[in-house]
Order: sequence, then C-alpha cells, then structure tokens
Amino acid sequence: MKILYATDNFPPPNSGHARAVINMALEMKNRGHNVKIIAPSMAGYKNYSKNLSGVTEISKDGNSAAITVFYLRSIPFFKGDNALKSLAVSKNYIEQIISDFKPDIVHYNGWGPLCKRVFKTQTRKNSIRTVATCHGVPMHVTSKLFGRNITFEGLEKIIWKLMVKFYGRMEFVISPSNFVNDRLMTAGLDREKGLVISNGIDTKEYNRHKEIKRRDIYRKYKLPPDKTFITYIGRIDPEKNIQVIIKTADYFKNNENIVFIVAGAGQLKNKLESAIRKNDYNIILFDWLKHDELVDILGISDIFFIPSPSESQSITTLEAMASYLPVVATDEGALVDLVKDNVNGFLFKNNDLVSCIEKLNILVNDNRLIKTFGLKSRERVLPHDRKKVMSRLEDVYNRGYGTT
Repeated sequence: MKILYATDNFPPPNSGHARAVINMALEMKNRGHNVKIIAPSMAGYKNYSKNLSGVTEISKDGNSAAITVFYLRSIPFFKGDNALKSLAVSKNYIEQIISDFKPDIVHYNGWGPLCKRVFKTQTRKNSIRTVATCHGVPMHVTSKLFGRNITFEGLEKIIWKLMVKFYGRMEFVISPSNFVNDRLMTAGLDREKGLVISNGIDTKEYNRHKEIKRRDIYRKYKLPPDKTFITYIGRIDPEKNIQVIIKTADYFKNNENIVFIVAGAGQLKNKLESAIRKNDYNIILFDWLKHDELVDILGISDIFFIPSPSESQSITTLEAMASYLPVVATDEGALVDLVKDNVNGFLFKNNDLVSCIEKLNILVNDNRLIKTFGLKSRERVLPHDRKKVMSRLEDVYNRGYGTT
C-alpha cells in the first residue's frame, strides 16, 4: 500500500505531533508499505526533499533512509511554532508529488494550511482514500496569539468547529485520546467517523533503572546522587504552564533532597534559565534529549510532573508511565485519560498551586506510594504499546474501519 503522510508540524523543532507522524511512517514502512511524507519547509521559500534519516534523532531506524520527506516552500507564521507552523504555497509541487507517487491513502496530520492545500489537490483523485489524525487542541493556537495558556471558551468553540469543518471531509478521523474525540463530536463531527487510537510508544524500551545503572547515569549527566527527582520533559512554551513548574520549584527550593529536572526547548526557555540563576532554584535544565538520553533520565526519575492543560495525549507522559513513574498532572485535557487520581498518580486543578504542592508532598514523603503508583502506571500504559495501536491503524488503512 502507498501511504502519504501530510503534516503541518515537523522538525525542527521537535513536538509530540511531529514524533507521532515519524513513528507512524516508520512503523508502516517496517510493515512493508511504501511511505512518503509532505511537510512544511523551515528553509523559507524553497521546495526540496531528503530522506527521513537526516531529519531528526528520533528517526534513526533501519528503514528511515527509504522514506522521502518532501518539504514545501513556506511562509512561517510564528518563530519556533509547534502548532500552526507555516503557510504552504506549493500547489504545483504537491500536484507533482501526488501524480508521481499515486498514493492509495493520504493521512492528514493537522488542519492547517499545508494539509488543506494537499487535500484540495488530492480531491481531484477520486480513488485516494483519506484519513486524518487530530493532534492538537485550540489552546495550541490561542497561546500563540496571546502568549499564555489562558482559556477563551468562546474562541475555543469556534476553533473546534473550524477543525471539524476540515476533518469532517475525511473518511475517518483519529483522535489520540477520548478527550479529543469527545470535543470533536461535541463540535459536530459525525460519530461514525471518529476513532480513538493512541499515538503509542515502544513500552519495552523503558524501565526503572537498577542501582548500578543509576549511578552510571548520575555521573554521565552530572546529577546529584540519592535525590528525589521530579521530572518534566516537553516543550517549554506558554501552553505548557511552565510558570507552575517555576512556582513549585520555589516552594521546594530549601529541601535539599528534592531536585527538579526540566528537559526541552521553547519560547520560555530563556525565562526559565533566568529564574533559575536569579533564585537558585533546585532545577537542572537540559535541552531536547535524544531518545537514549530520555530513557536514561526517566529511568532514574521518581515522579513525572506535567502541569500542562493543553495535551491532546502527551507521548512523554506515556513514556514516563512505561518507566514506572507516578504522574502528578493537571486535571485538564487528555491527561485525565492517562492518570487516574490516587491510582497511578494525582490530578490537580489547572493553576491550583496549593493542590499541586500538596500532591507532590504526599509522594516525596512516601517511597512506598511512589513504587505502588509506578507499578500502576506501567500497567495502565501497556494498552498503548506501539505494535498494538499501529495494528489498529493498519486495519483502518486496509479495510476501512476500526473500533474505538
């Protein structure tokens, strides 16, 4: 089968959306399908192509060299944006790609300008089937417009409806979480079209490291030994509620046994660095982690902390759960699909610093509970194993239906 992935979001920089597209493409290539990707160029007004092996560290796979990525000349919307990256303006190039490749399926990832342009071109080919995955939520757009993760209920309803206007043209619309699927249905998506299929992770790659391995990792990353590590991995952008991490670290800064690890990049990275220098917070800051580095850091962490109210799923939360970590998360978005309160972690109301600190305090003072919740996290993440979820996706491609 020939599968063309169209995405409005692709490295650089990295994001969960981009990782999901790459993982889908690699898995389908590994299953014997012919795969190509269309993505927006970050090189300006220029069309070009290269194979996936040269894109990013997460694509280091035996088949990545056999997947071509076509980059469309684009006008960037926002510097370093991860939600609506660019305006694709390469109609003729898209027509050429579709004409030469002759895909059986176009799988759309996003509802932005690139995906809309590809769809407009593709509709002239009636034999091509269409599937879409909704990776984003309205806050990914509003945070770029207003510079913070404030909720605008009326505007968000409008954005959901705009998303459904595009996704409703597809044969099937895949959501990575029940949260996203429910919002799309509320906004008017035909219930017969909506499917919930996780982005998935390779669960066997993650573990909680034994003591000897932990010591090696402490030395490798210059981490203080025998501390309780509270870890956040992801974009350091307004919609991720980085301020809650800063304020929480401020509360714990006099506790020498607690260290926060923050890994990622984004608009607020400089602000976070400045706060650490100025206030001597117990935060160790890393840039984007390579995959083996991420496995190392999660494997020596004790608690995963994600105060973001804007998750459509959160691949890093899946990875943390696979690493036997309890999760302390905001009671918003798709995180409620992953974290069951007082079972594999704790949930707190968005921006409720008192509740957030209270939940973290319970865990940092109870190692037995950390282990109990961690075991439950591992148990709850197993249905998200990539092989299982990609088999369901392949079933959608092959037979035209799936189950939620």
